Formats: sequence, C-alpha cells, structure tokens
Amino acid sequence: MTAEEEALPEEAPEERVEDYLAVDILGVEIGYGLIPIVDQSQGGDFLDRITTLRRQTAQELGVIVPPVRVRDNISLGANAYVIQIRGNRVASGELEPGLFLAMNPGYAEEELKGVDTIEPAFGLNAKWIDASEKEKAELAGYTVVEPSSVLATHLSEIIKSHAYEILTRQDVKSLVDNVKRDYPVLVEDLIPQTLSLGMLQKILNHLLKERVPVRDLVAILEAVGDYAATTKDPFMLGEFARAALYRTITKQYIDEEGKLTVFTVSPQIERMIMDNMQTSVHGAVVNLAPDISQKIFTSINTLFDQMIANDKQPVVLVSSAIRLPFRSLTDMNFSRLAVLAYNEITPETEIFSVGMVNIET
Repeated sequence: MTAEEEALPEEAPEERVEDYLAVDILGVEIGYGLIPIVDQSQGGDFLDRITTLRRQTAQELGVIVPPVRVRDNISLGANAYVIQIRGNRVASGELEPGLFLAMNPGYAEEELKGVDTIEPAFGLNAKWIDASEKEKAELAGYTVVEPSSVLATHLSEIIKSHAYEILTRQDVKSLVDNVKRDYPVLVEDLIPQTLSLGMLQKILNHLLKERVPVRDLVAILEAVGDYAATTKDPFMLGEFARAALYRTITKQYIDEEGKLTVFTVSPQIERMIMDNMQTSVHGAVVNLAPDISQKIFTSINTLFDQMIANDKQPVVLVSSAIRLPFRSLTDMNFSRLAVLAYNEITPETEIFSVGMVNIET
C-alpha cells in the first residue's frame, strides 16, 4: 500500500436500517448536569460501579446481567436520570453533583444542614449535604454516599426487582450450557425432551419475581425434573423448586442470630383461600368477596407497618398449599411482603411471630 493510499479516509460503514430495531435491555439516561459522574476523564466512576454491580448481581441472583447503555438526554432536567428496561422508563430520580447524600440509619440524632430529599432506591428520608458537613455526618452515625453511588444503588435495586423481565431465553441457554459441563447427565435427561428452555425460563422468572436466587440451577433442575413429567404448570414447578431451595430462602430472611421474624395467617383465612382458589394461566388466584379481602388487607397492613417500624423485613408464613394464591392475593397491595411457606424454612431456624392475620367472625 502506498503512502497516498494510507492517507485516504476510511469509508463510513454502510448504515443498516436493522440497527434501529435493536432495543437495549437495560439503559440509563442522564441530564447534562450528571455527565461528570459518568465521564471517566472528569473523574466519574459510575461506569466502574456498573461493572461491579453486574458481577455482584450475578453472584447473588445467579443471572446474567446484560450491559447497561448509558447516554445523555437533553430533554431531561440537568440533574435528572431515568432507568429503562427494554426502552421503557421504570424508575427516575434526581441527584446533586458535588454534594453527598446523608441517610439516617435510625439512631443518628444530630441535625444536619442540607436539603431534604428522598433516597430513590428505598424511599428513605435523607439530606443532600455539602462536603464540609460530610465528616460531621459520619461521626454522628449517618450513612453518607456520593451521587454516583446513589444512582448505582438505585440501578441495582431495579435490576434485582425486575430480573424476571431481564432474563432472556438466550440467557437461560447459557446457564444450562454452563451446568451441562459439570452435570451432563442431569441436563441431557431433562432438556429438551421433558423440559423445554421456554418452560425453564418461565420457572426461573417465577422464582426471580420474588427475588429467589437461581444460582443453584442444579438443585432447581433436579427438583423440577422429579415433577416435569406429571405437570407442565410453570408456577407449580416453580413451587417445587422453591422447596428445594429452602436453605437459600431461609438465609435471605433470618437475622444475625438465625431467627426469623414473621406474622402468620389464621386457619380460618387459610381455609377460605383454599375454598376460593382457582387456577389460571397466570397461576393460582383467589376470588374472595371484596369486604373479606379488605378485612384481610387491613389486618396485614397493621402487622406489615409494625415490622417496618421495628426495622424488620415484612414476612408472612403460610402453609405450602396456599403460598402461591396468597402471594397472588397480596401482590398488588403488598409487593414488598415476602410470602414464605413452612417447608421453605430450615428445621433449625427459630421462628418468632409478631401476630396473626385475622378477620372478624
């Protein structure tokens, strides 16, 4: 090649209409004021935090987190951001570059100078404070984080709570192939003759929707394999998988002393749910009279708020026969409520009940 030929500009790659059809599974759009927390040349570390949270989520949930497309959007407010799944907005918030977010874990008493706000990931009361207040806040017991950490935490929570929407069939294929390397007999005996990849995806989505980690895919496949020949209901197969993951589920909700704090449901309500349970393509549903449902919700709300006030994750413990329909009944009003069955708790776990869901007879 001559020097003149080397100097010729390269031809721009031909534009493909198909490129416009691609949809990013995960995306973050930011206002122009937040560019410094993303731009590494300006000291921004948000992209590094994304790498870390993708790895952590894979370790915690056992799913492949796709790359996150980050781009600026001039139509947003300067300090605003939007988190998207498949091109649709699922969460948003605002940050204050140059300031720090101080959150009271519950025992800090000293007042801080700053701007009141709400921490976006968990809805906690917080303040944006100046750097000069940072040391004082930390000594007083506040949790102090920088804006990029706030955004990364919010993104992490969105990924965890929407993992069931993010997991693709291609991801499931990759997970199965990974298991097949060490457990070829298990996979070959089950997939695809007894269990299709599509059915397995539905089962994993069922688990992930309630934040049950699917990292132990071997245990899931073995449990599902015992029943896949007799039922093709992904929700029922998902319940069998939950029972096999009982140690994993228990570990998520016990405290440092190994104790599980819950509330329970009266036998009367359990019988009513059993008598009014129906099966649909979306799983088990319960058809109760509106006034009965309202009484149940009122009772749950009291116990739910009591556990939140005592800094406890709201957990209700029910029989395995009604776990799925009870989850369906309460999902819309109490999405943060963990619904566990007795067979999902390890035998050695100490259970402490704060009360029982009941209705007037």
